[in-house]
Amino acid sequence: MQYSNEWDLQDQLTLKWIRTPLHLNHVDYFLVAWELMFPSWKINDKNKKWNEVSIDFILFDGEQTFLCLELKNIIKGRKALLSAYCQVAHRTALFQAQYDTIKMGNLYQNCFDSSLSYRVRESISPSRRFNFPVIPNVIPVLAAAEIPNASLEMIAAWNVMGWETFCSERSCYTKLKEMDRLMDMNVKLEDVVIMELANMIC
Repeated sequence: MQYSNEWDLQDQLTLKWIRTPLHLNHVDYFLVAWELMFPSWKINDKNKKWNEVSIDFILFDGEQTFLCLELKNIIKGRKALLSAYCQVAHRTALFQAQYDTIKMGNLYQNCFDSSLSYRVRESISPSRRFNFPVIPNVIPVLAAAEIPNASLEMIAAWNVMGWETFCSERSCYTKLKEMDRLMDMNVKLEDVVIMELANMIC
C-alpha cells in the first residue's frame, strides 16, 4: 500500500502497533509512546506543543529493551539516508541521557489516556502494565516504507566507522542539520537497525 506522506503512514502504524506488537528479530515490542519530544518529554501536538525535536515511536519488550524508532515514508539516496541515520542516533542519545522510570511511566500513561488521544479511542487497546527498567537497553531503529539500494551496507559501514571518519562525511553535503545536531552532542554512535516496512503496511 502506498502512503501519500509520512504522517499518514505514522498514523496507520500507530493504530496497528497499539493493537499488536512489532515483531523484530524474534522479539515482540509493545508500543509505549509516540511523538516524544526532548527535553520536555511531552507528546508532540500541533494544537498544544510541537516546537521541540522528537522521536516517532518508543517501543518496549516488556523486560529491559526499548526501541527508539524513527519513521520515514520514502528515503531517496545516500544523503537522505545519512540524515535519517543521524536523526535516529541523535534522538536515541537524547532518550538515553534523559530517561528515568518516572518520566517513562508518565509518558506511557499520557499516550494511552483515551481522553487525550484519538488514536487510543479509535483502537481496541489491550490493557498492559509495565515495570520500566532503571537502566534500559536502547536500540535505535530507522524504519521506512522504501529505502535505497545498498542501505543495509551503508548503515553497516556507518555503524562501525570511527567518529572522526564518520564526521568527515559531513563535508560531502550541505544543509545536513541532523548530522550537525549529532556532532554537537559528540555522542558515541550506536548500532542503528534499518527496517523496510513493505510487508507491514499492506
